[in-house]
Amino acid sequence: MTHIPDFFIIGAPKAGTTALSEYLAEHRGVFITNPKEPQYFTFDFPGHRGVSTWEEYSALFSHVDVDTKLVGDASVWYLYSHIAIREIHRLQPTAKLIALLRRPDEMIVSLYAQQRQTGIETAGDIETAWRLEPERRMGNSIPMGCRTPEFLYYSAVARYGEQLERVYQLYPREQVKVFLYEDLCADPRAVYVDSLQFLGLEPGDKSDFPVVNPYADVYSPQLQTTLTWFLGHARSINRSVRRRFGFDLRSIRFHRPVIETLQKLNLRPSVPKPYLSETLKREIIEAYREDIDHLMQLLGRDLSAWLI
Repeated sequence: MTHIPDFFIIGAPKAGTTALSEYLAEHRGVFITNPKEPQYFTFDFPGHRGVSTWEEYSALFSHVDVDTKLVGDASVWYLYSHIAIREIHRLQPTAKLIALLRRPDEMIVSLYAQQRQTGIETAGDIETAWRLEPERRMGNSIPMGCRTPEFLYYSAVARYGEQLERVYQLYPREQVKVFLYEDLCADPRAVYVDSLQFLGLEPGDKSDFPVVNPYADVYSPQLQTTLTWFLGHARSINRSVRRRFGFDLRSIRFHRPVIETLQKLNLRPSVPKPYLSETLKREIIEAYREDIDHLMQLLGRDLSAWLI
């Protein structure tokens, strides 16, 4: 039997989506894809799609248990994508969507840290990364491990008002649930229960809600981005070497698990979050002020604390 998702956790990045998806995946009535973020519908970000064909995507649901009531896809870049929500609606117009949002200045700092971990970002501090955006929009100063330059556009990734507007143009509000990151931090069980009720499931007695994705940095950003580049090109590199020299790099364990292990060894855990000066914080807030006002109107919720 071929399954398609009943619900999607659509983003935003660094706003608690991994935590919520892991909490929901523990419910016996829920199945969430492994890997968690297939990103199949982000056709405008081809370098970041975990699976690129419908056959690969549908295969992610081949192990759904017969007792599973709901199937989910938790891909954080769907909300940012200009195409994903439209493609999801084309496939599953009755789907329920869950979004988690985080105040832009905090989200950008956390995203910058995450992208250093994954080899997408090499800028030495958040201010440098923020100020590099105009140059990067012209195709310059893109780290070799970054296959999706749009992820480096820090002034755009947290425009939730603009992004939710696209969602509401296609999906009725009763099919969309929006949480704030601060709500998840303050009372994860309440968000968990509310999510399951929104999905039509009984919450059960889950009481353990561990912190997911703590801050980490890397010892060598250059090594991390090089390893990330190899991950993205491993197949083509192996094909070229095999065609030219008749040698299969997989025979010396040149494949994804080895590269991912090297990336983990390059991580420097338990570090404080990147420093954000008060001046840059105010600049980021002002850049997002109009969109935050738009978001308040869409949600009917006071987000004035995000402007402080």
